[in-house]
Amino acid sequence: MITTHTLMADFGCFGWRHRGPENEVNPPLGGGTWDGYCWSDEDAVIDEQLRLELRAWHARFEIGNSGCEENSYKFDWESFHSEGLALCRKLKTAFGSTVRIRYKKPVEDPTCRGRNPVQIEADGRVVDVPWDHNLERQRLAGFVEDVRRRLENG
Repeated sequence: MITTHTLMADFGCFGWRHRGPENEVNPPLGGGTWDGYCWSDEDAVIDEQLRLELRAWHARFEIGNSGCEENSYKFDWESFHSEGLALCRKLKTAFGSTVRIRYKKPVEDPTCRGRNPVQIEADGRVVDVPWDHNLERQRLAGFVEDVRRRLENG
């Protein structure tokens, strides 16, 4: 089993944790774990300076994207993502090789539709995460079928 931390800004949260097998295909994002104020014992490797940087990065997202969809078109996504990747490199250094660190663009970014997450390697390189879109469609179809059956059976 390996822990994967994904940095992805969302309203109220920016860090996600999932534990699963190392060869897992299309791992789920996991549960929201970092909101900038509550940290688990597992996160003790994240020093106070990096926590402040993560909170500031997340606040920039929330302030810049609140109110209306128009704000997301005005937001400086390029510098936001560059900063997010730099934070991921710092997280990778803090956690080391026993944890995967990934970055995912939030859906509020008008250019991110359908983009897969990227992973930060130990040497700082950013690599695409292989994604099986057929498996994703199969899982979605299975979920829809489960919901349909539950609705039929009350």
